[in-house]
Order: sequence, then structure tokens, then C-alpha cells
Amino acid sequence: MPTRAGCLAIVILITPTLQVPVAGQVTIVNTRPGTPEVIGTVVEAESLRPVPNPTITLSDGDGDVLFTFSGDSLGAFRFPDTSIGTVQIAVEQIGYSRVEGEVNVPGDRALTLRVDLPVSPVPLSELEALVRARPRHMEMSLEGFTARSASVRGLFFDEEEIEQRNPSRVTDLVMRAPEYSLLRYRGRPVDVKVLRAQGGGFQRGIMPCLPTIWLDGLLVREGGFRKGDEPGLLFLNDLINPEDIGGIEVYAGPAQTPIQFRGTGSMCGVVVVWSRR
Repeated sequence: MPTRAGCLAIVILITPTLQVPVAGQVTIVNTRPGTPEVIGTVVEAESLRPVPNPTITLSDGDGDVLFTFSGDSLGAFRFPDTSIGTVQIAVEQIGYSRVEGEVNVPGDRALTLRVDLPVSPVPLSELEALVRARPRHMEMSLEGFTARSASVRGLFFDEEEIEQRNPSRVTDLVMRAPEYSLLRYRGRPVDVKVLRAQGGGFQRGIMPCLPTIWLDGLLVREGGFRKGDEPGLLFLNDLINPEDIGGIEVYAGPAQTPIQFRGTGSMCGVVVVWSRR
């Protein structure tokens, strides 16, 4: 088969295989004091990749449906009207098994959820696929943290330095980069923002320019000009507690950001978080 120079091409015959099922679950990954609120992300149970546009249904203790709504393209969602007490959550998407769980929403806590959806294989007829070798620079891991901190412009905090600084919020670390300022939502510190031109002029106080966020090599939020009340928007301080971070990388824009973390939203900066192993 003719190929272009420098491109490795492999023809693979793919036949249907029987996969070992992985259990789905609804997990509370973070809680914090404050106004009752529930946000979350839907991911594939096997790979932890985002499941785009899942359907979420909330029901009360009697099984009566309260809301049915959709997550965004990265699987993120926020309950549209958080009820205090116990609610039933059901999540489904084509190609995945339906997952149900029970969530107790206290009156003085905000919750962050992760919903793992098991893949439900769809039988395929035999097909031919062309696979190109993946460039080495696309490999992303905490093991590359040290190499990047020595060779790339940016702000880096390892586990030891985070313990020494003992921050109360993730934004306490990220804001040590001079390009970032604090973003508040409903009076509480939730995220960081940078000042960027939008539509040919500076839009101060209208739509903050929020950085892209990666967690353990997984894109959990695409950056850009985002409204604070946008449905399903995930805030940095709701993502993870500082004591659970093994390393964090902060980049001010595309010029600083390594190619594997760049994207359309990197104009507003990029924050790469690695959890402790």
C-alpha cells in the first residue's frame, strides 16, 4: 500500500470481540461547605474519557421525575434546581449502559459527582481501518511533569511544594502566575481568569476568559470566554482539593503551553492538574 513519507500506515482487520463488563457507578469526588449545589462529569468507566451530551434524569424518593436535561460536549452537568435531601440520578447515552444512583444533598454542602458509564458494545461487521502512529509528544503523564518543568515556560508546583504552601484552594496556587486574577461567582472564589481581547476590544466584566483544565491527562473543561452561570460549567476550585494534588502546571497562553495540552481554548491559558497516586 503506498503511503506518504514519514507516516506509518497499518491495515488492521477488526472483528467483534466479547468485552468484560465494567460496573458503572455514581461517586461523590468532592464536598465543600456552602450553598447546596450539585455539579458533575460523566465519563466512560473503562477509560475515564468524557461522555459527550449524556441525558441525566433526576427523580424524588417516590420515583417521580423532577428534571431531565443534557450534559455538555465534555460530559459536564449541573443540577438545574438543586433540591435538599435525597434524589435519584439516572444517566444514559447511546453505546453505554444506563447507570442509576442515589445522592443525598445536605443543606450546607455543595457536591461534585463523577458518573462512570460502562460501554455497551454494539456488534459490528468486519471492517478495515487505517491506523497512523501516534507522535511521542502526545503521551501525557505525571512522569513528564519534571521534564516539562525543566524545559517549558510556565509555573510548576510539585507535591512537596504544595504541602509547604498549604493552600486552602486550588486558585491560591494558580494565581501565583501574574497573568491570572481571581474569579468569584455568587460571592465565593471559584476560578481564575485572564484578560483577553474579544470581538476587537477588551470586554471587562462581561465574559471572563477562563483557562482550559486538564486532570490526569483528561480534558475536563475547554477554556474560552464563558459565562459564570453557564449550565454545567465546571469551576477549578470544585474539581479537586489541594491536598489531593500531586502536581500542577500553569500556562498563560498558547506560546507557553506544550503542544499536547493546546487547543482552541488555550488562548485563555491552561491549567494541568495531576492527582496524587
